[in-house]
Amino acid sequence: MSTERIEFGTSIANMYTRHVADYAQTVSFIPEMSNGRFRFGIGVSHEPALDHLGVTAGRPLAATRTFVEELRAQKWIGDLPPIVLAAMRDRKFVTVVARRLQPDAPAQEEVKQQDPHAVKRWGRRNSS
Repeated sequence: MSTERIEFGTSIANMYTRHVADYAQTVSFIPEMSNGRFRFGIGVSHEPALDHLGVTAGRPLAATRTFVEELRAQKWIGDLPPIVLAAMRDRKFVTVVARRLQPDAPAQEEVKQQDPHAVKRWGRRNSS
């Protein structure tokens, strides 16, 4: 059984566990094989998990912004998939990051109050 419409993704990948160039190579290849249905989820994880790995995290907003900017700046890769941002604290963090990285992303207020399907529509428009 196969499908051509179901979207899928990484769940949330810890952006500190692999080099950004390695992620870029991997996540640019998968959309080619899936006809653009792949989504790349990233997050900063949380302190206990990072301590266990021996990783010192930066400030979440700045670290996420830097990661996505470096991901997009990689050379010699294919098109990147839509990026799904994750946060353990609140929606405001994700909204702020999304606004800085993708200015046409729906605002938090639009998502919560006016149109709960705005994020899905925006993602579909920007996934091709």
